[in-house]
This record gives sequence, C-alpha cells and structure tokens, in this order.
Amino acid sequence: MYNDAEALAEDGLVHISTGASHGYSQYSATGEGIEESHRLCERLPEAMVAHGRVIVSWVRQQSFRGLVSAIYEKYPNYRVNSVFTR
Repeated sequence: MYNDAEALAEDGLVHISTGASHGYSQYSATGEGIEESHRLCERLPEAMVAHGRVIVSWVRQQSFRGLVSAIYEKYPNYRVNSVFTR
C-alpha cells in the first residue's frame, strides 16, 4: 500500500504529509488525483463505481484504530507484520 501511495504521489495524484504531533503519515488526493478518479469512474461499470462509493463512505466513517481493527478481523494474516496494537 505504501509503495502504491508513494508512486501516486510521484505522479502528482496523492499528497503525503507527516504531522509532527501524531507521527504517522496522512494521505489525500490532489486536485489532479480527483480529476483522474473521475475519468476512471467514467470508464468503469456503474455497479463497480457504486460499490466503490459504498466502501469509501464506510472507510471515511472509521477512526484509524477502527479501520485497522476491521481489516485485521477480516484478514488476520495482515496482522503478522503490523506495528499496530489494539
């Protein structure tokens, strides 16, 4: 995931910032990244776009801890190399 985010940042599609107060990186789409996402949505089946919107809505409602916990609950193998503690 981090390599993908860094590649998108190199392409100007994602902005990565590290806050001194919390110590972890924050990721956000740039204006160009949002435009590219709209272009991609135009090429995908509507059902896929709608499902993606449901996922994005759910993710945005989660705290970081809640999101990571939900992922590890569904996919326990991802916990193996994690630095995240419950």
